[in-house]
Amino acid sequence: MMTFFDQFSDVLSVLSLRDDGPMNLTHASGQENRNRFFSSCHISPERVFSAGLVHGNSVSVVGESSPQNIDRMDALVTRLPEHYLSITVADCYPVFFYAPSSRIVGIAHAGWRGVVSEVILRTFDQMVALGADVFDIHVAIGPGISQPNYIFEHKTCVVSFGRYCRDHYFVPVKDRPGYMYLNLQKIILDQCTEAGVSMDHVDGTLMCTFADPDRFFSARRDSEEETSDDRMIALIGLRKS
Repeated sequence: MMTFFDQFSDVLSVLSLRDDGPMNLTHASGQENRNRFFSSCHISPERVFSAGLVHGNSVSVVGESSPQNIDRMDALVTRLPEHYLSITVADCYPVFFYAPSSRIVGIAHAGWRGVVSEVILRTFDQMVALGADVFDIHVAIGPGISQPNYIFEHKTCVVSFGRYCRDHYFVPVKDRPGYMYLNLQKIILDQCTEAGVSMDHVDGTLMCTFADPDRFFSARRDSEEETSDDRMIALIGLRKS
């Protein structure tokens, strides 16, 4: 298990690792693995709210009447204690948000489609709408696929990346004309800056899910393996004060 926001005692922010087992519910032991992981975090499964991911930019505010499984969402935010927000990942970046003064938390599933459609910026907007001050928001970016392992066709970048089709996010692949390496984390960091978040409040990552098979599942790396659908779970929530 990896932890984030360790400087704050009133928030739980964690990511499961490969040793914790597959956390996708399509896996035969997915629910059992989740329950065991939640127990290790000292939280009840009934207090966990899961985003039904579609690689989009929709953000849901989790309230008292929210269902545990929230369809067609790639980010969740809440100000309610003991409402733990969760996503699954395996190359896409889990991005954790916390505004300590207003006690508002959020989590976003940041794959390339969600990032270029600005799910990160929309998550900031929802937190501010709930009462957070953007200058108070802290961000932690969990492990995802790093630039040296993230290859795209140049034409995909031109067609799909819009204003993010910029040279400083891409490096040409020397031995594959027409292909580029994408620095997705750089886009996320720039979006934090654009939103007005202090870089002193943002923690990036040097860990790559693709490059570390002992610790992480990777959809790209494992695409031809039986583990291709296996996922980690990321969650964040406010502890009861």
